[in-house]
Amino acid sequence: MGRDARSTLGVRYQHISNAGIKKPNPGMDFVLLYYTHRF
Repeated sequence: MGRDARSTLGVRYQHISNAGIKKPNPGMDFVLLYYTHRF
């Protein structure tokens, strides 16, 4: 993408959990696909 890159495409994964403090602990998963373009 280099210095003059004006566009970005990415994927983000995130998992949130209660660290086993309480049972059950199903947690939550998020997947985000993003695209940005600078004018």
